[in-house]
Amino acid sequence: MAAPDLHAPPANAGPSARLRALLATFLGKFPRKILWKRVWKIVFTQLSAWSNAESGRFALWTPVAIGAGAAVYFGLKAGPPIWAGPLILLLAGAAGYKFPARRKYALAALFIALGFTAADLRAARLGAPLLAREMTPRDIEGRLISVEESPGARRLVVEVGSIGRLEKAATPKRIRVVWRGEGFDVAPGDRIAFRAG
Repeated sequence: MAAPDLHAPPANAGPSARLRALLATFLGKFPRKILWKRVWKIVFTQLSAWSNAESGRFALWTPVAIGAGAAVYFGLKAGPPIWAGPLILLLAGAAGYKFPARRKYALAALFIALGFTAADLRAARLGAPLLAREMTPRDIEGRLISVEESPGARRLVVEVGSIGRLEKAATPKRIRVVWRGEGFDVAPGDRIAFRAG
């Protein structure tokens, strides 16, 4: 009698469960250490080929790396400690100095860390409170600062006067709101009141 396949999905499993079972069966044939060595080798080979091709245009990638670092900061669920950005900058700079053969990677990490640190310092300098969590729908009053049109929606920046059931000390100075409704007859500078969540 054949041994049961431990990675086989149940007969009524969906496509994602079958895919996970197939990957588990495939990956189970390789020792983990060998598998990760092969993955890292492929990744670094591709990165080296790409960086060699782009070496003459490295300066053009600098703003992209800085923007990526800022995007990482704003993508975090909670604010990092104030020392995180400078520490990453220091480590990237030290890595570039210590490992000259890998200097271009350290330089890329340095610019990403620079964007992260700049976003962190800007947020700390403004000192505006951030909403700690997602909120239930609330009434918001304030002044419309700007409107950015995009297909199917408008992005509004509102200088907040008040947010229902939120203390003044916890209220941010400005918020961004995506408006997907019809009828929009206000202009920047107008006082507005709406419900959002």
